[in-house]
Amino acid sequence: MRESTEIQHKHLGMFHRMWLYAEALLNRFCSYNPLYHLHSIGVFLLWVALFTGIYLFIFYKINPEGAYESVRYLTEEQWWLGGLMRSLHRYGSDLLVVVMVLHLLKTLVTSRYGGWRRLAWVSGVFILWVVLICGIFGYWLVWDRKAQLIAVLSAEMLEHIPIFGQPLSINFSGAGTLDAIFFYILFIMHFALTVFLFILLWVHVSRIASARINPPFKLGLATLGLLILYSILFPAGLEPPADLKVLPTPVEVDWFFMFLYPPLKYIPVYMMWLIIIGVTAVLVLIPWLFPVKRELTASVILKNCTGCEQCVFDCPYEAIYMRRRTDGKPFNLEAVVSQGRCAGCAICVGACDFDAISMQAFTEREFKERILQASGELAGAEKRPTLVVFACRWGVDVSEHLAGLTTRVFTVPCAGMIQPAMAETALNAGVDGVVISACAENDCHYRAGDELLKLRFSGIRRPTFKTGVDRDRIRILFLSQTQKRDFSQQLEDFVNKLKQRCGVQCV
Repeated sequence: MRESTEIQHKHLGMFHRMWLYAEALLNRFCSYNPLYHLHSIGVFLLWVALFTGIYLFIFYKINPEGAYESVRYLTEEQWWLGGLMRSLHRYGSDLLVVVMVLHLLKTLVTSRYGGWRRLAWVSGVFILWVVLICGIFGYWLVWDRKAQLIAVLSAEMLEHIPIFGQPLSINFSGAGTLDAIFFYILFIMHFALTVFLFILLWVHVSRIASARINPPFKLGLATLGLLILYSILFPAGLEPPADLKVLPTPVEVDWFFMFLYPPLKYIPVYMMWLIIIGVTAVLVLIPWLFPVKRELTASVILKNCTGCEQCVFDCPYEAIYMRRRTDGKPFNLEAVVSQGRCAGCAICVGACDFDAISMQAFTEREFKERILQASGELAGAEKRPTLVVFACRWGVDVSEHLAGLTTRVFTVPCAGMIQPAMAETALNAGVDGVVISACAENDCHYRAGDELLKLRFSGIRRPTFKTGVDRDRIRILFLSQTQKRDFSQQLEDFVNKLKQRCGVQCV
């Protein structure tokens, strides 16, 4: 038998399922799965690039003669620190590109780009391009043969933009000359893009409450340790100095930043520009080309609102704000839902214990009444143990695993909607156990549902338990949709323990 909150279980696409399998595989080898922390690893790598870049700048000479020589000094003579810093700067930036592409792919295949996430998605696309352009300017600053080749090819591309007069590439041939002003411009562009990058990053997380911008300490330490080890084993090299009197020869390509240049050997420059503009436009428009449907939105039942602000604290997307009371009630504030930002996750329902939040399909009071009614029916069942199951629509499809058990299932938008009082309602009505099926830890579809669920049921965050129920009769399972075997095993273990508790009455 099955209760419903009019939320159907999410069926995964092929690529979403493949991604979840990759996450589940890494879970078996990693205490801290990097695929759950791509966003915070990316920010960490930005800090690595920033601090190593500051050190390199201390020794950098901004002129044609001194640029290459200062980099050579760091690479060869001060290899023990300067060379290490340069290698960390280079490989950390390369890894940043990889992490950002993976983060983009995860966001795309898991449908976490639409509606309330549009600003984050669009800003993320531009962040990726800014990182790539910033890295190209960084290669120019070295001013070796690789930098000269990049300069020539970049100039040829820029010549096709109708705002320049004479061909730019002439500046990097034997007929051209470079002075210190050119290197000052390069450095200013590299620095300005870095500042702009952090501004874009602020925009990227501006609609996210308590954004997680730092990876777990051990994961950050492991990332830095691996970068240092790789930098020691394979220090960043240096090509011979640039020579404008000699045509640049083929050099080793850094495919993380220079992937646009090799195809220019086979396709016209205008075609490359069309590809760049087309790919960027498609990426930016994805939230509108493939919209993500929002099943529910929240609203405030003002007569029940006490102005406690707990819903504001718990909303993952800052979709709820407080304003001065408008109905004359003896409270200072009232909650208001910004419909454009609301994700329909119902986490605010889990935050409010006063029946002050209404979803389109139910209110908190109505939901508890359904639980009470279903639990009362289960209490009289002959076959035990009896279970009330709260299933996140983004987690395991529990209907595949409940055959032969006496259960009632409530599918919810997010497990973060569940309050301890909801589990208490079922247990106090005579149900033997409560199972909550949530997304994998650190991978909640709505960012914070798993963490808030744990904090509430551990008594750290409101609302908490109201009565002294036996916590051993509650089992929370944090698993993705692909971890069906783990769900079956953990559910079987829980059912066996409940059978031991209810003794001979269980069959």
